[in-house]
Formats: sequence, C-alpha cells, structure tokens
Amino acid sequence: MKPKLTPELAEIVGIMMGDGCLYLDRLNKYQTVISFNKDEKDYLVYVKNLFENYFDGYKFCITETKDELLLRNTSVFVGKQLEAVGICVGNKIKNKITLPFWIYQENISIIRFLRGFFDTDGCVYRKYDNFLQVQFKLACEETLSSVYKLLVQLGFHPSRIQRESNKNNFSWKFYLCRQSEIRRFFQLFSPKNLKHVKRYLKMKK
Repeated sequence: MKPKLTPELAEIVGIMMGDGCLYLDRLNKYQTVISFNKDEKDYLVYVKNLFENYFDGYKFCITETKDELLLRNTSVFVGKQLEAVGICVGNKIKNKITLPFWIYQENISIIRFLRGFFDTDGCVYRKYDNFLQVQFKLACEETLSSVYKLLVQLGFHPSRIQRESNKNNFSWKFYLCRQSEIRRFFQLFSPKNLKHVKRYLKMKK
C-alpha cells in the first residue's frame, strides 16, 4: 500500500531527517527510532501522537537510556512506508539523504516538513543584545542544501551555507538573521518543541 502524502507525513519526514533513524537490526528487522533530550518530554508526547495517528494501529514505545529518551517502533509496515517516502535505511550522512520531491509540491507540506526538522535539529539564540538568529546545522551538506532551498522557496533569505571543521569531521550550517524573518519563521511554522518556543519568547523581550 502506497503512503498517503499528507502534511502530517511531511512533518514526520522532517522529524526523521532530523533526529530520526531507520535501520535493520541483526535479525534484519526494521527499527524506527527518534531521539529526544530528557527535557523534551512534552515534545516526545506530541511526536508519539503524530506518528500513531498517521500510522493508525501501530504503537510507538518510549524507552529511556542514561542520556536520552527514545521513541521506537519495530513494524515492517512502518519501516517500508518510511522508505517509500524517501527515508533511507542506515546512515543518513553516508546516504546523503535529500528531500523527497513530493514535499516541494505544496507549501503546507513544506511548512510541516520544516517544522519537524527545526523542532528536532534547529536552534534559536541571541547573538548579541536583542539580535536573534535561527541556525540549521548538519553533518550532511546535501540534506542541509535541501532545507535551504525550501526556505528560499518560501521567501526567506538565509545566509550562505558554511563549512565548519571539528577535528576529523565536517559539518555545514546556515542562519536566518533578518529579525523580521525570524518573527515570520515562528509565526509560520509554529514549532511544537516547547524548548524552542520558550527560548524565543524569552529572548525577544
């Protein structure tokens, strides 16, 4: 059965491309896992409901490790559905995962994808005084370039993509710096991860 290409699925894809992982375990069974910081319990509940409402009848279990919270599903159906919409099995960096073409087709899908991606892998901070920046930073240039193109398509003006070196590893990043666009960003995408919302509201005062 082909997946229904809905705005909810676009947000799920954004979450998976951010802090999600799809892989096959030693028994060749699908594992769908999303990672959360321990201070993101409210957001974890939101994501759990989002996934379970879309994948109706399939449960996602919460587990806890020393350092993080995990949302996990072991269904073959869920794994194959995610594969079918562009989530590759295995290492996202090595696979150089890029955006599924269908998300580009409608603005609502773009918005929901970017919400999911920002909630899991973005940040907002004060550079100095009341000057705020939104940052996107990833270890995969191809994935980040896809996100960059979506923001441009919606009329934003992100900075150029910069490469950053850290010992033997590289990452890529870009920013939203225009203050009017940061206000529009939070209004348009309405992030569901409360840590971003609280930080933004506190810093913009």
